Amino acid sequence: MSTETTARQPRGIPVGGQFAATTHSDYVVELKRPVIEDMSFDHADSPFDIERDGVGMYTIYAVDDEGTEISSFTYYGDPSDRTGLEAAAITALNNQHERLAPVSAPGAHVLWTDPDGGKVHQGKVLTSKGEIITVALTSGGEAEVFGSELSVDEAATQVHRDAISMIDTPLIWTDPATGEKILGRSLGEIGGDKIALQVPAVGGFTVAKATDLELAPPAPPAPPVKLAETNRRIRGHNFYAPKTILSKVPALGATSDVPLEEKKFHLHYFTGGAANWYIAEFDPATGRAFGLMDPSGRGDGSWGYVSLPELETFNPSGYRVIERDCYFSQGNLTHINRNN
Repeated sequence: MSTETTARQPRGIPVGGQFAATTHSDYVVELKRPVIEDMSFDHADSPFDIERDGVGMYTIYAVDDEGTEISSFTYYGDPSDRTGLEAAAITALNNQHERLAPVSAPGAHVLWTDPDGGKVHQGKVLTSKGEIITVALTSGGEAEVFGSELSVDEAATQVHRDAISMIDTPLIWTDPATGEKILGRSLGEIGGDKIALQVPAVGGFTVAKATDLELAPPAPPAPPVKLAETNRRIRGHNFYAPKTILSKVPALGATSDVPLEEKKFHLHYFTGGAANWYIAEFDPATGRAFGLMDPSGRGDGSWGYVSLPELETFNPSGYRVIERDCYFSQGNLTHINRNN
């Protein structure tokens, strides 16, 4: 007796249940990050806003009450990528700063090409805020223009630098930190756009950008002074050298073409506290002198101007006066350093 059995699962391709005829993957909807419409960020200690103007176009604004536009740039990356958007904005700001630096400094001499007609105007920068720069036109009046319309007036810049770098030229320095205008005198150009400046108001000398300097109005000529000897008894000798020596001291400005290290010193004044004044030029009519000044006695003196009559009368304690080195022999910096 035979028994017939039947498979419970028919042969062929399974059509359902746990099995499938072909492999497949489920469709998943991709969730996209929303496009950034605006955002804020900090750069160089200043806050900025970024606003979306269109597809791939964003504008950087300064965050202030006026909403002043600082720069525009086109961003073609992922508009939902905050890190990438901020990096693009910083790059745009840095590029703008580098582009505007030569034509945005107050006092800079510039050429403005008027986009309406293409006429070129000379002027000097008054203020700048982002891309908007206010220029005082040489022809008269002021103009608010975009920095992209400006270029450096090389000829006027050189004339200005030559005028303010002449030694002993009276100048007005606008302190960029405070905006205060301070009277000083030029000690000459020291490279680039830097001028050494003697400024009594800040105690000695400083270094200023040429764009922060302007010629001071001409002052009336100083009246002749009498070279008096008010502290002769305390000093024990004359403060002023004999005429035979003074007559050999060059006039103010007479050695302007001689390098500082080669200038000859003809007079030496000092105090018991090691303060020193080495005189290279002298004006007997006003008593003003030019030379190497080290009033602190620390050996870190600087070149500048001094009034000999003021040195002569200096006597803060009633017995401590400034003396003349009666045995001083003429010499330059090498001579001074060798004998100190």
